[in-house]
Amino acid sequence: PEPVAPTPPVVPPPISEPPTRAPSPVTIATPDAAVVVNYNYKNLLQEHCVRKTWNHPSYHTTKVDRGFSSVVTVNDECHTSKTMKSKVLAEKNAACVALQALLVIDAQGIPMDNSDPKHRGNKGVSKYSWCKNQLQEYFAKIGQPNPTYTIFQTGKSFKAEVKHDYYSTKVMGDVGSNKRIAEQMAAYKAIAAWKILED
Repeated sequence: PEPVAPTPPVVPPPISEPPTRAPSPVTIATPDAAVVVNYNYKNLLQEHCVRKTWNHPSYHTTKVDRGFSSVVTVNDECHTSKTMKSKVLAEKNAACVALQALLVIDAQGIPMDNSDPKHRGNKGVSKYSWCKNQLQEYFAKIGQPNPTYTIFQTGKSFKAEVKHDYYSTKVMGDVGSNKRIAEQMAAYKAIAAWKILED
């Protein structure tokens, strides 16, 4: 009888693993970008009116072609919002415009001087004195360590750079007269760049 060829072993097909999905890129704003930090501007405006013993702000909001527009009256002065997609956002924007006109918040929407509740009533403090604590509280809330600061000195001037592994960017602050203020100014820039504050 003719020899029977051995049956070749059955090789199972390779198991194909599902493709690994690359994470979506995260865009981090830079300090030079136009950043608006989200405070509850209506509350800030009302608190400012109470401190000034003015009447409460009044809002007149109307439906326009592409959304809503609001006019807030503060101490007999009117301030008009941009066109926003909802009534709530229009009134919030009107309050923001009024606060900027009253020099309560800066162009980035961050409270100036003693307008921030964290150090209200303390006179003679830096306008940035609340910023380091704000950053630390934010990272503690999300279970992260504190950010780190690097000081750069030129003569009698100081600048600080703040970084955190949670974000991919480092943020350099403006020139300060001492190390403490330099770190506060770096924290101020980081709050805007990383969009730390929310309603």
